[in-house]
Amino acid sequence: MNPQNSINSTENLLQTDRVFEFYAELAAALARSQQRVILHIQGERSFCLAHLPDFSKWGHPLIVSNQSDFPQAVPFSKVETLLGTECEYLVYDLFSGFNIDVFCLCCGLVRAGGVLIMISTENMQGADDPYGLWQTDRTVGSRFTGYVFDQLKTMGSVRQGSAEITMPDLSQPSALAAFENNKTVEQATVLVDMYSWLNQSTQPIFLLTADRGRGKSTLLGLFAQEAQLKTNITVTAASRNQVAILLQQLDDNSSVQFTAPDELIGRNEQIDCLIIDEAAMLPLNMLNQLMRLGKKTILATTTGGYEGTGQGFLLKFIAAMDEQLYIRRQLLAPVRWGQNDMLEEWLNRVLFFSFEALSSTASELLAKDDVQILSISKGQLSDDMGLLKAVYGLLVSAHYRTRPSDLRQLMDDDNQRIIIAMRGQQVIGVLLLNEEGGFDQQLSDDIFLGKRRPKGHLLSQMITAQAGVKGFAAYRGLRVQRIAVMEQYRMHGIGRQLIDAAKELIKENKIDYLGSSFALDHSLSHFWSEMGFKLVHVAAGKGKSSGRQTVAVLYAKRPAVAETIKMLQQKIKDYLTVWLLSYCNSMCWQNVQALIQLLNARYQLSQQDENEIDAFATGYRGFELTQASLQKFVLNKLSKNHAVILESADITLLVEKILLDRPSHQLSDANRYSGRKELIQQLRLIIKTLNE
Repeated sequence: MNPQNSINSTENLLQTDRVFEFYAELAAALARSQQRVILHIQGERSFCLAHLPDFSKWGHPLIVSNQSDFPQAVPFSKVETLLGTECEYLVYDLFSGFNIDVFCLCCGLVRAGGVLIMISTENMQGADDPYGLWQTDRTVGSRFTGYVFDQLKTMGSVRQGSAEITMPDLSQPSALAAFENNKTVEQATVLVDMYSWLNQSTQPIFLLTADRGRGKSTLLGLFAQEAQLKTNITVTAASRNQVAILLQQLDDNSSVQFTAPDELIGRNEQIDCLIIDEAAMLPLNMLNQLMRLGKKTILATTTGGYEGTGQGFLLKFIAAMDEQLYIRRQLLAPVRWGQNDMLEEWLNRVLFFSFEALSSTASELLAKDDVQILSISKGQLSDDMGLLKAVYGLLVSAHYRTRPSDLRQLMDDDNQRIIIAMRGQQVIGVLLLNEEGGFDQQLSDDIFLGKRRPKGHLLSQMITAQAGVKGFAAYRGLRVQRIAVMEQYRMHGIGRQLIDAAKELIKENKIDYLGSSFALDHSLSHFWSEMGFKLVHVAAGKGKSSGRQTVAVLYAKRPAVAETIKMLQQKIKDYLTVWLLSYCNSMCWQNVQALIQLLNARYQLSQQDENEIDAFATGYRGFELTQASLQKFVLNKLSKNHAVILESADITLLVEKILLDRPSHQLSDANRYSGRKELIQQLRLIIKTLNE
């Protein structure tokens, strides 16, 4: 059958017996082909519910819905807890809106021969949709939804008011992986490598990555079942549901235990072999703490387009690891479904999950004239699939957290500005800007008091409510939401040209400021400082995905904003020593140094301060008695106006002991010193060197 094959009814309304004949035919065709498909039922809600299949014959479905008439349904907010599980039939209810992130997760739960049934109103493209709102209260019209629904024409459909039921083309079977002893050949090969790794001592980390549906969790369970005979194994993940399939591989007498991450960290006990499944779902600081607990650690995570976190794990966490410390293996062949699966191919094509390598040869010297900086509209982007794919692909390749919903925002959010850098016909840089602020006095005051939180104005609200600047939300600003440059063209001034274009944009449109908010990263702070941005806020809480402090930077166009920046910088300068001893205490020393250089403040040392510092460095004055003066001294020396030439171990000690006051046993180089006396003596030598 081809996509145009259909079952016809002589009446405009579908006859119930004809619908169930269709379902019987579809079920038989899926069983033969082992394909996975989408069936889209469109119409009034009563129509959609009446035309669902008879699941007493099909089997119990998984229902994902926010609607009350599905009391047994899993709400959208809980779908991530289902990762690692699978089902044959899944009903995805769009009457609460089209959450594309949840939709993609749902697709990953359907196994071979299964079907994802979407139910929706016929006019989804124009319907109010909370998942298509960024700043306004109503959906004007979704280019993205129209695009996705148009692509669904290759799948099956049942439409109210139509005499046709469209059957997908299931003539090409999907080849399932061959199993031997409950394992595929690829799984068996990786298992051998895991057992070998467990018996050697040189590499403490085993890194296992796979796209969804590749049998990663099953493989981990098979390993744990066998390896528990040789070593004690503990399993952890963001939720127990995420390791359900792993735990299913264990027998009733297994000694393998699941323990929540925060409980393991609280115990602070060494673990012989720690398996961290879906590691990318954990904040990076929590992951770092867990890594210190395992003598041998298996890090496993799902990559691919279903979740942005998996790509972030590869881009940030793994890239920072010493390659000598880990062995990496990948699972490539699908297990939950077959090769050439229709649903996976559809997702990869429609949502740009599979990219060709973003590569080219960059000139050693890239002339400014070689690069064209362009502002593009949402209409231009949505009408040119090649351009859309290039822009989105660059964002995915460069950022640690990109989700399918970012593609929707890229197409639909009219408050988002897009600037691109082109070399010839190739997109080599992207800058996304978000329009923020411009509120009236009453709303601005309500934001300051915490009474209102208008959606989509992150930086404007952060400076108003968190940094505490009453009236700031009245200013109009552009927030740098994302900036990405193709790897081959980094350090060629492309980022500078993009930011310069944004500065021209705020000048031409009489916008008050340009700003950005991001998880503090020592690799980024120099860029923002060089672009003329000033540090204006350090958040008390840590980012959920990054596990690091969020900071805000501003570039002023309006003089009143420039005065606000000066005031906020003075506030940070006054409070920084306290913050470093409290909510910033867990920061890594590199990020503390980056924070200091981004602020670039000068602390005035009194004669009393200088006398105390000298007595500490050349005499025997106590550390605790001198710490307040030493803090100001070290902050000055680590600012970007001072070129400090020290070994990294000495800078680490200055930051961790003097600025953060960490206990000796928590210092990064604790083993370097035989005791407190030797540690303090090293501090005296470093301070003496800096004070000469």
